[in-house]
Amino acid sequence: MKRQKEFRKYRISQADLKQAADFLLHKMQRDAADFATRGITPAHLLAFETLIEDFDNYPTDSELFGVAMDATRLKYIAVEDLKTAIRRIANMAFNAFNGEGRYTVFHFERMKNQTHDELYRFGKSVNRVATIYHTDLIAEGLTQAMIDEVKNLALALDAVIDAQHIAQENRTMSFYLRTEKANALWKKISHFSSIGKSLFAYNDEARYNDYVLG
Repeated sequence: MKRQKEFRKYRISQADLKQAADFLLHKMQRDAADFATRGITPAHLLAFETLIEDFDNYPTDSELFGVAMDATRLKYIAVEDLKTAIRRIANMAFNAFNGEGRYTVFHFERMKNQTHDELYRFGKSVNRVATIYHTDLIAEGLTQAMIDEVKNLALALDAVIDAQHIAQENRTMSFYLRTEKANALWKKISHFSSIGKSLFAYNDEARYNDYVLG
């Protein structure tokens, strides 16, 4: 966020910037004949309008923050779903092996302090070991569907972890791209406002004031 403050070339909010551009365009369309004496043609006005629309249609930081937050929410749901499926198998293995021997091959104790990336890999490991000891755990109620569920939930977690990273990266990149678009819009606003003031500085105070930036 600090970098954006250094990068911005305007001091108003982006919402106010858009409104200032709309107001300026309206006044320029009204005074098109006067601007034509300075080489500002209808094509220039259309290009300015397109620049405004492009800026306005670009996702806001609030929108992208919401996407990132939703991706984070889905990741935590996936984490808890996978942990629940693993704990179910852990209980079966503990009862079947009395918490010893083949039970230790699973390393269920590792799940306590794992990162989400580690949990994904651990889920795949539990799937493999449970497949090997499936016959020993049938009496405890383990089914192939339960084993497959752990694998599928691990893959689902991996997918939402990626989605969260992408959402966060998109927000960061868009943050600066939107500022670049805003800077370009501000440059045009400043340029056209300067022309407008010069056109009416000595002959029309009201219209001159229309081109004074607040």
